[in-house]
Amino acid sequence: MIQETGIVEKVEGRYAFIRAERTGSCENCASKSMCHPGGSDKAVTIQAINEIGATAGDTVKFEMQTSTILKTSLLLYVFPLILLVIGATVGGWLHGHFQDAMSKDAFSALSALIFLIASLIIVKLVTRKRNDDRYAPRIIQVIG
Repeated sequence: MIQETGIVEKVEGRYAFIRAERTGSCENCASKSMCHPGGSDKAVTIQAINEIGATAGDTVKFEMQTSTILKTSLLLYVFPLILLVIGATVGGWLHGHFQDAMSKDAFSALSALIFLIASLIIVKLVTRKRNDDRYAPRIIQVIG
């Protein structure tokens, strides 16, 4: 489990939006720039389950399972990359059947793009289906 602290910005239903500084676990993450790409802001906003009743302005400790982070990273980064490579390979193989249509490189690139778009659609559908509380960070303690 990764535990961090932050300040609750707002509460909506059973969720709280926490502004947390990028420290500890975030500093060692290869994808830390994805939380706030291009910005100099050292903070991120995280939606977490608020079962303990934290209110706006509270400083809280929240946790997220490391297995969730690993699974999410694989789904968002590795899966599309694998389908991109498979698409390029399939395009090169299929080019033999459609040689007059376009060059082999163009056919491979088009096929790779189609597979990449398909992978992103699959990721969107899977994440929509998985939109449940098992994968969400949880507030575990109000500090102050």
